This record gives sequence, structure tokens and C-alpha cells, in this order.
Amino acid sequence: MQRNSGIIGAKKAPSQTNASGVHDTFDNYNARRINQWPVNITYSLSANSGTIFESTSQSFTLTTTGYSTNTTLYWTILNGTTTSTDFHNGNVSGSFTQSGSTNTGTFSVNTNFIGDTGKTSRTFQIQIRTGSTSGSVVYTSGTYTIPAITASISASTTSVNEGSSFNLNITLGNIGNWISVNPTLSYSGTASSTDFAGGFPSSVSVGSSGSTTYSLNYSALSDLTTEGNETVNITVSYSVYGGNTWGSTGTITINDTSQTPSATLSPSANPINEGSTMTFTVTTTNVSNGTTLYWTLENVSNWESSDQSATSGSFTVSGGSGTFSFTITSDGYTEGTEQFLARVRVNSTSGTIIGTSATISINDTSTGTPEPTGYVLTAGTKAPVFGAGGGTYPPSGWTGLQNGSVDDNFVNANIPSFTINSTSYTTVSIGSNTYLTFGGGSSAWSGLSSSNPALNKIHMGAADNSYQRVSTVSSGTNFTRIRYEGNGSTSGTVGSPGIVYEATFFNSTLTGGSPTVEVLFGNHNRTTGQAGIANTSSYYATYSQAANQSYVFVGNSTGTSWTIYTGYYMAGTGY
Repeated sequence: MQRNSGIIGAKKAPSQTNASGVHDTFDNYNARRINQWPVNITYSLSANSGTIFESTSQSFTLTTTGYSTNTTLYWTILNGTTTSTDFHNGNVSGSFTQSGSTNTGTFSVNTNFIGDTGKTSRTFQIQIRTGSTSGSVVYTSGTYTIPAITASISASTTSVNEGSSFNLNITLGNIGNWISVNPTLSYSGTASSTDFAGGFPSSVSVGSSGSTTYSLNYSALSDLTTEGNETVNITVSYSVYGGNTWGSTGTITINDTSQTPSATLSPSANPINEGSTMTFTVTTTNVSNGTTLYWTLENVSNWESSDQSATSGSFTVSGGSGTFSFTITSDGYTEGTEQFLARVRVNSTSGTIIGTSATISINDTSTGTPEPTGYVLTAGTKAPVFGAGGGTYPPSGWTGLQNGSVDDNFVNANIPSFTINSTSYTTVSIGSNTYLTFGGGSSAWSGLSSSNPALNKIHMGAADNSYQRVSTVSSGTNFTRIRYEGNGSTSGTVGSPGIVYEATFFNSTLTGGSPTVEVLFGNHNRTTGQAGIANTSSYYATYSQAANQSYVFVGNSTGTSWTIYTGYYMAGTGY
């Protein structure tokens, strides 16, 4: 290097040539050398490693030195054990801008909800690149972990008494906020859904709002049946990647605390006068408070269903007892002493009997005319007169109305005056689709219900059926009996019926003034059809229909209130 030959004066401007060669001053030389030194760039990523749960958004901050403000950099995922499906919408790269006095930039990585309980944790790293997402890698982070979701299942107890409850607890770990899953619940053991209030749930929604523990309450019913201990095991699974079982409760024992229930019936009076109200007080044993029990009345001697305001009903047990009441009819007929008894049942008016009263006598306080000789409602199952299947057509002494398979039609028959819905009829229409209508016939076959056909009616397995034979017989003005032979489809074979019924309409003067119809079923291959007695729009009463069963429909004097007696028939008809 050479000085300025001792010349005194202003310094020369720094040379624009290479630093090699002759320069005016040391400052000249150093300025040029510094201008050519390489930039020293540093990177600091926060967070540089750690745990990121599924369904979360993680923000990262990159701080650099040596870059100009507003420099664009790029980030990419360096897969360890992750794949693009582990990230929301498959996003595994992006860009951000370094700016501000600290020369920082931020970007976010969003993890996806996979719900892969039972799988191993997944790992990845983040790389910083220049130029593009496929440009030069200038920085590689530490390792980040996406842990697998964990799940555990437990029950609050391994043994529960009937009438008590337990909780199923589902705990999830390693979940992010605002995820929701619907695992499936399955059951094994000897218990059934009817052993629990509300039955068995099939699924449960868990994971919402970042919560991790979920509980289901199971309430074991006290069923009044001594059946021994039962068991249930609840398994929870989530259908992903072929399905994962989260766990099961193991065996939970339902202790049978039921004992055979019983009831004692105490009448308010015995005997009781016509026109008085009868109240029974029922004292129970082994029946839980809040249980509904049912009562029925039955004939002992000379008793008819019309002799009181009701013949069945229900009541609720409270404090180990309950009551039910009805009024004895003052009918104006001198008919002598009548006797009946009351029964208490579980589950329904045809359920198991747990208590029976003493015989109750009704004092005949009437001063009117003697009651006409008539027909008596009697407990017992009776078959159709001419059997459950086909036979000679028409039966001897009967009148044939139909002989041949017909779909969606009806025929008419004369009957004693019959009152329903405050209207009396002397003609009934016999529908091929297994219903009786009053005030007109119908061929309706679809959507049959309490309002279809829109006529006063009796449904006896009403559906899209057909009839092959219909005939009638009358006993003077006392009654008319209809025999129907049909099939639970749109056609059938004459003489080989799938459905047989005989419906008998009685002269109400012989049934205590009550409109009465006896229905005797033989074969019946359409018991899922509509079954009940209705006005033009709604049922008065329905019944559980069965083959080889007998029923009696009894109305009040206006035919606006009806009771259907299952397992009964009308005695006194001579057959």
C-alpha cells in the first residue's frame, strides 16, 4: 500500500476498483473491504419443538438477523411419521413476511382431527426456505409431536340394584378444542334394553368444547318380576381406520331386588246398592311407589258389564297403596242380586293378577220392569262356530253373500239396530280389507287408520287384504252373525282362509241397553293390521289382536264410549 506521496490536501474519494492495488488511505481500503464481507444471518424459531394436539392451530414466530425488512420466506413440513392427512386440508407449506424493527414473521400450522385412538404418536419438523416452498433450506426446527388420542371407559360401579342407577364415564386424552365424535355403544350380557329406563343408547357425542370426560346415566328398572341377577357389559368404539375399540366396562351385575308383588283389595261396601259409588283400597307388597297397576271387574253371578260406569282402569301406588272407584248403575230393571269381583294386575288390564277381591253383591234397588232375558258377558276364549278354517259354503242355515276371491270391495248385511257415535244403524258393510263400516261401504286399502275409512267402523286386522267367502245367519231379532273368510294379501284360495272371524251384533235390549259386538277369531295372518273401534276420525278403543282369540266390544247407550274385553264371549247364544 502506498501513501499519497506526502501531498497535503483533501483525501481522494475511495477507489471503485478492487481493494487490491494502490489506495489513498487505510480508510479507503477498509471501506471497500467491509462492503464485500458476507452477511451474517441468524434464525430463531419459537416454538422450536413440543406437543401439538389434534384439531389445534399452532402459531410459530421466526426471528432473523441479516435480512432486509419485508423479506418473504417459506415454511414446509418435514415429515417424520406424519402425512398430509395429519394437517388441516392437507396444508403442509406456506409463506410469511419478515417485517418490523425486530425483523420477525409468523405463520400457523393446523393439525387435522383424525381421531386415531390407539395409534402411535406422529412426529414432524419445520423447515424454513428461501425463494419458494421448494427453495433452499436455511433452517430446520426441532421435533414436534402429535400424540395419539387416548380413551378410557369405566363404570361408576360393578353392581347396581334394580331401581338404582350408575354412570358410564368416557375420558379422552390428548384432544384439542372443539372436536366432536360419536362413538358407538354395544352391549352384551343377560340384561336387555327393557331393564333400563329409556332403553340402551346406541351412541353418544363426546369431545365438544374441549371437555374430556363424558358421562351417561343408566337407570335400572324395578320390574316386579323375580328373575335373578342379570349382567350387562358396555363396549365403546369409534369407527375410524377400520374401527377402534376404546374400552369396555366389564361385567356390571344388576341385582334382582324384586320380590313377587301382591295386592289386597278392600271394598268400601259389600253388598252395595245400585246408584252408589264403589271404592276399592288396594294395599300392596313388593311394589315400588310410583308404579302403575291395573284393575278389572269380572262376573260371578248375573253380572253384566253395563252394571257399573267402568269395568277396568289403572291407578298409581303411593305409600304402598292406591285406590280406584266406579259407580254402580241404577238401571231401572228388577233383575235380582248380581255378583262380581275385582282383580289387580301388573303391566296391563290383561296382565298378571296379583290380587283378587272377595265376591261383591249388588243389591237390586230398582223398582222398574223386569230385565229382559239376554246375553251375558262371560270370561273365556271361544272359537268361531264353524271353526278356524274353511268348510262347507254356506254353512247350513246361513245365507251366502260372497264366494270367490275379491280385492278392495264390500258387501252389505242387515243387523239388529246398532248404535255407534250417537247414530243407530240396521245395516253393516263388510269390507274385503277386514273392517266393518256403518253408514256406507268402503274399498279403501292404503293408509288405513282411525280416520280411514272416514266412517264409523270396527277394524279387525284392517290392511290390504282380500275376502273369498262371506255369509250371515240371524236368530230372529236377537242377533245377526257374520262369517268372514279371507287372506292377508290381495288374493287367496277359496276354502283355505288365512283370516277367519265371526262377528255377532246383538239386539241391545238383550244386552242391558248396551250396543254389543262379539268377535271370534280363528286363523289370522294379518294381526299387524289396524285393530279397534272408531268414529269417523278417532279410536274409541284399540286392542292387541291375535289369532284364535275372542273379544267383546261393549259401548254405552249412545255408542260414544267403548270397552273391548279380551278373552271374553257372550254366553246364552246357544252355541
